[in-house]
Amino acid sequence: MCLVYEKITNQRKDYLHKKSYKLAQEYDAVCIEDLNMHAMSRQLHFGKSIADNSFGKFREMLSYKLYFRGKKLIIISKWFASSRMCSTCGYKNAQVKDLSIRSWECPLCGAEHDRDINAAINICKEGKRITTVGTTGSNAYGKDVRRLQSTRMERSLVELGISCFYKRG
Repeated sequence: MCLVYEKITNQRKDYLHKKSYKLAQEYDAVCIEDLNMHAMSRQLHFGKSIADNSFGKFREMLSYKLYFRGKKLIIISKWFASSRMCSTCGYKNAQVKDLSIRSWECPLCGAEHDRDINAAINICKEGKRITTVGTTGSNAYGKDVRRLQSTRMERSLVELGISCFYKRG
């Protein structure tokens, strides 16, 4: 039984190394949400299934691989309302706190949202906002400031909970 568990552990570790290497190789920045997996497993009664995902280990691998290449890992706060905020108009829907709601319609603009895809888009937008703070808009004297040129952006909406990537254009 130990050999089977060891094999599964090694396969998971190999997959995480390959995936984090590929992301670090291809993208200039990766945005992820800072989730408390331990609290999620206790409160949502997922138990060991969340712990077995090795999200913390993946984040660690991705972090050091991006760091060594001089690229960015952008961590979005766990308090950011990524799945409750309409990615079209910015309305925060308090009714979407219930995790059983997988899709919803924005009461303000009428846009239809899948919970996970909407969260991924919002995390991507927040990551871009964080990286461009102080580089857009106007300065203290009201003069326009040169906007940061955005790179070609790609999103991965499902894969490992990673929401967006900035790729060299």
